[in-house]
Amino acid sequence: MALLTRSWLRDWGRYVVGTFTQVWGNPVVGREARVRVRLSRSYFLQSLYLGFMILIVMLVYQNVVSDEVMRNPFEAQQSLQAFHATVMGTLTALIVLIAPALTANAITLERERRTMDLLAATPLTARQLLTGKLLGSLGFVLLLLALTLPVSGVSLLMGGATIREMLETYVLIAASAMVLCALALFSSAYARNSTTAVFLSYLRVGLLVVVLGIMTIAQATTRLVPAPGATGRELLLPLCALSPFSAPYVADTVFNAFGLEIPGVVVGVLVCLLATRMLLTGAAPKVGLYDKDTLPSLRRQMLLAVFLASWLSFAPPVQHLIALGGFGIIDILPLVGFVLSAPMPLLILFLAPYGGQEERRVVWNRRIRVRDMLTGKPSGSLPYILSLWFAAIAGLALAMQPLFVLFSPEVWAYLVTLLFYYTGLWVFLWACAQLCSALLKGRSVAAARWLTLGCYAVLFLLPPILHMTLFSDMFMRESPAFYLSVVYPVWGMIDTPAHRFWEVAPAFYLYGAVAWLLSLLLYVLHPRHTNQEGDVS
Repeated sequence: MALLTRSWLRDWGRYVVGTFTQVWGNPVVGREARVRVRLSRSYFLQSLYLGFMILIVMLVYQNVVSDEVMRNPFEAQQSLQAFHATVMGTLTALIVLIAPALTANAITLERERRTMDLLAATPLTARQLLTGKLLGSLGFVLLLLALTLPVSGVSLLMGGATIREMLETYVLIAASAMVLCALALFSSAYARNSTTAVFLSYLRVGLLVVVLGIMTIAQATTRLVPAPGATGRELLLPLCALSPFSAPYVADTVFNAFGLEIPGVVVGVLVCLLATRMLLTGAAPKVGLYDKDTLPSLRRQMLLAVFLASWLSFAPPVQHLIALGGFGIIDILPLVGFVLSAPMPLLILFLAPYGGQEERRVVWNRRIRVRDMLTGKPSGSLPYILSLWFAAIAGLALAMQPLFVLFSPEVWAYLVTLLFYYTGLWVFLWACAQLCSALLKGRSVAAARWLTLGCYAVLFLLPPILHMTLFSDMFMRESPAFYLSVVYPVWGMIDTPAHRFWEVAPAFYLYGAVAWLLSLLLYVLHPRHTNQEGDVS
């Protein structure tokens, strides 16, 4: 035991030292900072950025200090808060436009200039290069934020915000801008040229902002119009901190966990750091420099991220239900199951198919090993997929733990039914992906994913299409074609009131059992290779 403890402490010591080395002893950081300072366009961008901010502040300031507004104290306070929100919104919009451009071509330019071979001759690792590029760009973002402090200070002097709110807002904007830079760096590592990298960077940033915008609107609504039993300072959606536009609404909030009130800025920064770490780890294999295998580290981070995302997403609503005496817990169970299971088909589509590249192919000998779930081998795909699913379940259980005393035996039976059905569905989707990969003889993982996507489209979309073309005069749940849908019980759960959940439980058991049997059948039909699992010529 003592030897294991010393080994564990030694490994963690090396990890901490390596982390500080990547930051403080990284030569790429200084080089990136010097290059940005020497470029004349950097000063032009700063001047344009600051001038636009001053123009917006002047235009909004004229409306705030008008005589009609200042006569009414209530309207004056609302105008000052709107002035602060406008200034922060303009600042955030400019950061969202600028941050991805700083790292979108960071890796592709090295390839186009043919300097990647020179970097390969140095002891620099891929993660050190990515970390240096990211910190160099983040330093420029911090410089832009510092330039706007005098402009934002106008709203502070006029009473539109407090010093604490403004500082927390700036910290959250900087943390979320780091995520955008890391996302652009990830796109640059996988792109073939700078044009494609810039396009993919802004496309992914736009999708991220739009998706998180829904969470941001919900978080802003809870602050402006608190729900019954709430004070308006609760951080209900911590994941929205990944978007810079959520910074004014996450600042000065608290996250209740285990009886403690954690500041929202701390939770937001930690979420951004974890997302940044995952993006850099995912980009490292495509850089082209020497580094150790990062796939096990990435998969461990994904397990942690899934657990935390599940817990952070459901813990605040549960706290609100506790404040209301547990009222309505049964009504949200169908919604909880849908939200928890929605990302799983996409994860299975990415993780389950296998195949090689160029002239090499990958075979699977129908073995399933838990020890291979972090290696990327076909034998470890199912254990890893189920680990992700149970990590999400564990996060949900931790969030709902205070409400367990309110659950009746019928509710527990209902939860077991849902778990049986969804687990069987994920195993069935995994078996479909394995069969699609086998049909292509393991030659291309990209082709296997496209074929698997087509198979999923048939499973999920064909029954509704048959219903609309052949049975359009019938109600959807009564259509014979719709009985073929693998998600038929989910539709029944949505249409059935939550307090009558026992009416749909048999359908969940039946479809879950069918999914398990079909998975076993597809597993048996999968061709068995005598070769050793892995890459073969």
